[in-house]
Amino acid sequence: MQSFSRTSVFWGTSLSVLGVFAPPMIESAKADENLLGYTVGAETTPKGGNELYLWNTVHTGKRQGSYRADYFRLEYERGLTDDLSASVYLNGYRHNYSGSPVPGEIDGGLKQTKLSGFSVEVKKMLLSPYKDDLGVALYGELTYDTVDSITGAGIRGWEIETKLIFQKPFMDGQLQWLTNIELEAETAKDNTSGMVESALA
Repeated sequence: MQSFSRTSVFWGTSLSVLGVFAPPMIESAKADENLLGYTVGAETTPKGGNELYLWNTVHTGKRQGSYRADYFRLEYERGLTDDLSASVYLNGYRHNYSGSPVPGEIDGGLKQTKLSGFSVEVKKMLLSPYKDDLGVALYGELTYDTVDSITGAGIRGWEIETKLIFQKPFMDGQLQWLTNIELEAETAKDNTSGMVESALA
């Protein structure tokens, strides 16, 4: 029987302090636009606003053999109020590798594409980065997963992700300071071995 080990992979940073210099066209950007990708700002989608995103995160390379994993997310976001937005995601993986992606975990290879589960996200803006001295928001996301992100093995897993978000614009919004303080908890049960792994980060 093969052993199973779940390794946490985070798309983003636990603590990031980043600045971005945007061109003058940033003035036409709407609220809740992702200025830095996975590091999110404090703004929310305005009431009645709708947004649709397709995310693709690629992981490649290992010491022996070949490895590629694509993480797909289709996100629909709606503004519930001017300071509260919610999103739903459909998540999927495409794995293509030969040899063990993690030493001691699995042998052989895998080539598959699977729908893995769903996520629900809520963001509440407490202070606006443009109306107040500092933008502050709370973020929560719940994910149900049926595919291991690294091996592609079948699992039953849950993840809770929380963020405290700070945003401060400078130079009429052309320079943005963003900080995300993140806490995640997850648990996963392997469908074959029945082994349960949990992580907190």
